[in-house]
Amino acid sequence: MNISTPKVRKDGESVIVSAEFHTSEHKDVLWFKLDAKCQDYVVTERGDAFLIGLLLYAMARGEDIHLDCPISEKLYYNLSNYLIPALSLANPKLLPIKVIPRELEHSSINQRNAVGTGFSGGVDSFCTFYDHFVNPQCPVNYRLTHLAFFNVGSHGDFGGEAARALFHKRLDDLKQFPIDAGLEFIVVDSNISEILQMSFLATSTIRSIAPVLLLQKLFRVYLFSSAYRMSDFQMLDDDDGHYEVLTLSMLSTESLDLYSSGCQYTRVQKTAIIAGYEPTQRYLDVCVSGVGNCSSCSKCMRTLFTLEMLGAIDQYSNIFDLAVYQANKAAFIGRVLANRHKDLYREIYNEMSSRHIRIPFKSRLLCCRHLCGSALRRMAKNVPHGSQ
Repeated sequence: MNISTPKVRKDGESVIVSAEFHTSEHKDVLWFKLDAKCQDYVVTERGDAFLIGLLLYAMARGEDIHLDCPISEKLYYNLSNYLIPALSLANPKLLPIKVIPRELEHSSINQRNAVGTGFSGGVDSFCTFYDHFVNPQCPVNYRLTHLAFFNVGSHGDFGGEAARALFHKRLDDLKQFPIDAGLEFIVVDSNISEILQMSFLATSTIRSIAPVLLLQKLFRVYLFSSAYRMSDFQMLDDDDGHYEVLTLSMLSTESLDLYSSGCQYTRVQKTAIIAGYEPTQRYLDVCVSGVGNCSSCSKCMRTLFTLEMLGAIDQYSNIFDLAVYQANKAAFIGRVLANRHKDLYREIYNEMSSRHIRIPFKSRLLCCRHLCGSALRRMAKNVPHGSQ
């Protein structure tokens, strides 16, 4: 693969930063679109953002990456010696490749000393915001100056117009919060999802950092809100959030420090941190089913059950339908019991146990159904083809 030098062009009140790339089979263009006010902070003299944006694409094809432009020396060193081998270990379908830039640059290009984080309105991002803006113990050089919102896969793994429409709808719902907080808001659209055609859950960290690297002149510190506690570290091929502590350290450069914010907490602890913060009662958005909180999907149920254990659920009646939650509560508890050895369910089960939460009889029955169903599915997989 060959990546050309990035270019910038004006598009109304926006700028589009793009780089053409050629593979052994075809050529295409990766682009990022952002407000024209950010143009002075866009990095075109280094290809870091496009290298990271296309890294997994090249590894999936086993193609070395040649760049017509320089890249940051620290990034090159980390990729070549640590991250590319680690990604190949996590997922054998990602083949080890070489990165071959025109030259290496080791100087810092940061100009603004800004501190940013992605903000979706979920528990993880609200916890990062609270720790680095509301919390008076946060050191001044790690206090947030900017919030960011990217279209790089969380609105639809493979991109397309439906994903872009959801991105804009969610943006409309969130854009008042940075104004209320008095922070600048950086919004970036991209076609990275259309190009990668990969599961977002398996690739979220790397593709989310590509636009951050594009803005290294602006961001000196960027806080990536962790979904998991550091004790859950695993090299998995289907969920890169489990090893993002490693990935982020390997994507930092001479100009930019990346941190896995919140990895010291469980999700229950994060919810407890933000539960008393009034803006969460207006802006908290955790739903996986679309725009707004459906109050019945796995994430809505997990959040509401945690809020109930914390004694704070009634404060969220304006943004959740608590009647829908109560109707699904017994089934959710049954699912927690059946999956109590798995990641986030384990956290809730442990909290239930420590608080001596009463388990409804219906939940115990539903737990048995979950476990029996899982056992039958495992048995069915082991039956030889053609057996009667």
